Parts: sequence; C-alpha cells; structure tokens
Amino acid sequence: MVSTEEGVVVEELGRFADSSPYRGQAIDYSSGTFSIRGSGDVDVRLLVQMDERGEVVWRDRPTRDWVRKQAAALIRSQQATAQTAGPAHVPASSGSRPPRSPWVVVGVVVFALALVGGCIGVIALLQPEIIVHNGGNNNENQFTQTCAIELVSAWTPTDYMGTFVARTPDGQEVTSGGYFVMTATEYSNSTLEYNDERARAVQGIADRLQNDGWTQTGRGETWYSLEFGR
Repeated sequence: MVSTEEGVVVEELGRFADSSPYRGQAIDYSSGTFSIRGSGDVDVRLLVQMDERGEVVWRDRPTRDWVRKQAAALIRSQQATAQTAGPAHVPASSGSRPPRSPWVVVGVVVFALALVGGCIGVIALLQPEIIVHNGGNNNENQFTQTCAIELVSAWTPTDYMGTFVARTPDGQEVTSGGYFVMTATEYSNSTLEYNDERARAVQGIADRLQNDGWTQTGRGETWYSLEFGR
C-alpha cells in the first residue's frame, strides 16, 4: 500500500506479527528511510534480525528479499569504510525502491530505531581524545552545511543496540559507524559509557567527514556528540 503524507510518498512494506512487541504496527519506507509507524525510524539491519525471529509479516517475498539486500549492502559499506577513511557513507537504501506489489499488507516486523543528527570529532570530559586535525574553533557562520554525531539506539527482543550517526539538521544521514550492544541502563537513560571500541567508531566517522571536507566546529554535552560544518 502506498500513501501520501504532506506530499511525501510513504510505502507500507509489512506489519509486525502477533509475536512482536510492536504487534500490528506497520513498517513504512519513504525517501530511503525505514520506519515503524507511530514509533520512529528503524535500522534496516534490526528489521532483518526481527524477521529471522519470525516477528515480521512482509507484504510479499520480493519485498522481504529486497529489505535483506538493503541490510547486506549497508553492512558491506560500513565494513569497507571502517578499514579506510573514505568519502562520506551513503545509506544502502538511498536511490532505490522496494519492489511494487498489489498484495494487501498483512503484517511486518520492524524494530524502532530513532535516528538523530550527527557528525564527528574530539572526545573530551576526561575521556581519551579523538583526534580532529582541523581543530574546533571555527566560526560556524562560514559554513553552508552542518552536521552532528549522535547516538541512535534501538531495542530487540534479546539486546539493546546502538550505533553512531552523523546527520544534517534536516535529517539527512552523512555517515555512520559502529554497531554495538548497550546495557539496559544506557538504553533507558539515553546515555553511553566510553570504551575503546566505541571511541574507534567515532574516530572513524570523524576521519571520513574530514576527508570529505568537513571541519569540526564544536561538541555537545556527550563525549561523542561532535559538530561539523563545511
């Protein structure tokens, strides 16, 4: 089913099964973003995890296969950019569309993951430093684009998952990195303790941003919430 909300085309890919905590909620796709209707954006990789647990009823088999291909492409992209400081990462789903089908959507399983703005840079607050070579005292007014790094967290039936995403103020993803398990306390309080694995993920994002012409302009209240402009 395809609908239009405020001029934006939203396509329903399926719904959560009765065995899911999100029973009956629809999984939507619009402009390269997967979301759980009424809950927020969701990482396509988490949708695949829930599908493997039998918690999603897809519109049809081609749709299920397409979603899995998007998740696989995103994982391959992250693995490649983690090894080399390349240009900004483009989400796997961008520029592509799910297969069309006349079938009525019965149900789909989606895992809610709210994506928030993000860019990358230096780690402070008594934590080991993430090196940003072009400094952080630039006048933000000189930039036509800005982005910031923030934590994106999501719940699955077995784990609390997190990742870092650098996004522009209008919600466009610039790059992302890291995919890790969070504690229940971290998830509940929307906080994230520092460790070397997480710091490397933030550093990787910062390096990719700088190589793509971004300059660090500041830092938010958390150790990973770096701000950039270009």
